Amino acid sequence: MNRTVLQILLVEDNAGDTRLLREMFSQEKPGSFHLTCVLRMRDAEIQLAKGGVDVVLLDMGLPDEHGLDTLRRAQAAAPGVPVIVLTGLDDEVLAAEAMKEGAQDYLIKGQIENRALPRALRHAIERRRMQAETDIVRELQSQARVNSVLECTSDSVVAIGHDWTLLYGNRRALQSLPDFKLGGNYWSCFPDLVATPVEQHLRRAMEGRSEIKFESYYAPYGRWSRVHAFPMDDGLSIFFSDITEERKMQDKLKLEQLLREKRIEALSHMAGGLAHEISNPLAIIHARASDLRRLAVSGAPVAAIDVLKECDGIVRTSDRATKILRGLRGFAREGSRDPMLSASISEIAEECLELQYARFERHSVELRLQFNAEVPDILCRETQIGQIVTNLLNNAFDAIVQSDSSERWISLATGYADGEIYMDVTDSGPGIEDHFKAHLMEPFFTTKEFGLGMGVGLSLSRAIAQEHGGTLVLCKDTIHTCFRLVLPIESDASDQKEDHQVEATY
Repeated sequence: MNRTVLQILLVEDNAGDTRLLREMFSQEKPGSFHLTCVLRMRDAEIQLAKGGVDVVLLDMGLPDEHGLDTLRRAQAAAPGVPVIVLTGLDDEVLAAEAMKEGAQDYLIKGQIENRALPRALRHAIERRRMQAETDIVRELQSQARVNSVLECTSDSVVAIGHDWTLLYGNRRALQSLPDFKLGGNYWSCFPDLVATPVEQHLRRAMEGRSEIKFESYYAPYGRWSRVHAFPMDDGLSIFFSDITEERKMQDKLKLEQLLREKRIEALSHMAGGLAHEISNPLAIIHARASDLRRLAVSGAPVAAIDVLKECDGIVRTSDRATKILRGLRGFAREGSRDPMLSASISEIAEECLELQYARFERHSVELRLQFNAEVPDILCRETQIGQIVTNLLNNAFDAIVQSDSSERWISLATGYADGEIYMDVTDSGPGIEDHFKAHLMEPFFTTKEFGLGMGVGLSLSRAIAQEHGGTLVLCKDTIHTCFRLVLPIESDASDQKEDHQVEATY
């Protein structure tokens, strides 16, 4: 088709007006215009759908439509084609409304001049072209502003096409997503997301054209993200907010809460023994003080050595009570914010045992201590290490008293090698069934009878050990159940080991 020929669609049901307009166009230079005439709006929509129309001359009173709805249907059928409305003398108000709705111009029937008609058509086309260019410029400016905002946001933003092609990534995305490749396939760039809930969420958003929010962990980056996906054209826009530190804080708070609950549980188990441990020294102190008072009241001469003996007994007994209370106070504290200080693992264990002696004695559980005096001190949070030892002692005690074992003993042994110290806690209980061993360090897993434990002690203890740069493992190939706590002699809170081993051979 010759592009200089203007393709005009005339939508007019009045034969006289159509004939008049044909005559006007016939007087123009041959090849300047090509006029197609239809009588109804439905026929006009069919012509517009075919394309190739440069301008529409539209009567607003047709057999199948009238008023502004004729203009709206024409614009819907061909949004980019300029429309000039044809109106009578008494319809200028309607014509003005049509201009507000997007008509390029209007012509009053009976007042159309031969020269004015071609000029009106060309001006309408030119105005439409300029309007389209202006709209494009505004769209580009708007997109530039959006891009400017996206480049400044702290979120990673990516755009994905319907075929999962990566179409855009802002500066943050390029920095935080090393595997991002513009033009690459999303699942090829991030293969670890395939067959995960993340894939399910994103495919649901893509196919359902729906907004979706969720949180996900991407193992290759070791990062948690809050993901917000929006439908975009025929693809998705995805915003990733890094919430790794937030999740770490949540996990830390959860850990602290579980530790508090675990301490309360342990204190409840030790309550009877603690009452006995504290009441006995008080009874001894009371008896010795009463003896001294009776001697003073009698006025009888008393040898200094006898008074000294009674006083020494009071001091020793009060020291023991103080030591018990100090251990109880330390156990009741949370301790995660304590500074890392040098401490002896053997002394920590002895303080923990002060809270257990009466309970073990009451149930005829023998304590076997093999503390190596040459074990170096460790850098640790003493309260937290004490919580590990107490938990291991409680577990060993429960394993024994819940069984019918004729042997009733718990062994604590310390040693060191290769820059690490270790403490083995072994019990004479019935042992742990093989199919349970792989799950021992999982939160809320327990082999104890109902009501005797929450199943968080070992997982929390291992978490504390790892925070200290060490680990807690179930020793393999031992006759009796033995847990080994391993800690570095020179430890730093920031130098942590990623040790998730459950069983080890020592």
